[in-house]
Amino acid sequence: MKIYALKGHERPLTCVKFNSDGDILFSCAKDGMVTAWYSENGERWGTYDGHGGAVNSLDVSFDSSLLVSGSSDNTARLWDVNSGENLFVWRHRVPIGSVRFSLGEQHMLMVTQPFMRDPGAIHIYQINRDDPTQQSQESQIVLRDFGSSSTRINEARWGPLNNQIFAACDDGVVRVIDVETGTSIGEIHEHEKEVRDLQFSKDQGCFITASSDMSARLFDTRTLQLMKTYTTAAPVNAAAISPLKMHVITGGGQEASMVTTTAGKAGRFEIRFFHTIFEVRCVLGRRTVWWRSAIDIE
Repeated sequence: MKIYALKGHERPLTCVKFNSDGDILFSCAKDGMVTAWYSENGERWGTYDGHGGAVNSLDVSFDSSLLVSGSSDNTARLWDVNSGENLFVWRHRVPIGSVRFSLGEQHMLMVTQPFMRDPGAIHIYQINRDDPTQQSQESQIVLRDFGSSSTRINEARWGPLNNQIFAACDDGVVRVIDVETGTSIGEIHEHEKEVRDLQFSKDQGCFITASSDMSARLFDTRTLQLMKTYTTAAPVNAAAISPLKMHVITGGGQEASMVTTTAGKAGRFEIRFFHTIFEVRCVLGRRTVWWRSAIDIE
């Protein structure tokens, strides 16, 4: 497997994602740019220009026709993937965190972060696929049941069949919200510090969380029971489950406030591969990556 270094952002990356075919990689960063790359050779395909602040999240539709991005400029934008045209802009009073299409792309969730008197919330919008330029500014559903009004939602993802939303929060709790009623139907309190990332397996039968308590944990989606724990020597910023092999991958390092005071090696800015079942580390690397189904690591 050949490794490419993709250089196109001027500030730290916040999100990377392959499309369903695995031939295009999308990235966004704190420089306000959204970029598309050819995964075969690492060449930049194009950029999506329009945000006026850090872009915190993105998602791409299954057919690779639509791209959505959320930014600290208080907007989320819908893009035409092929032309780069900005099709629609959702505007809020507060920064936008995660944005995710539902299964089937009939809806989209958008996380707004707590700011001043506005609590953190998850907004659900219906997506007009017939005319993507005609979307509603008003959300269909607003979910606010996240404990304290100051709770920050670091990541949110649709559960199986779009009936639930799984939210990773900065108080160390993973909350499961029923979309229809808007109420919390389950909470996970296994982490001691904030949960920074949450990702499902390919079949959504389980999911993995990443936390600043220096661990990643694997849970059963249906029962919410803890299955495995993967311990590191530094805070974990992201974790993912391989769609092909019995591996999970974690990436992270020391707290941002300590970056300028510590050498790179001492800061443990590394990625680690663990065996899913035996919880033992397999491979040690130096760059954050995202699993895609077209890659076999052997």
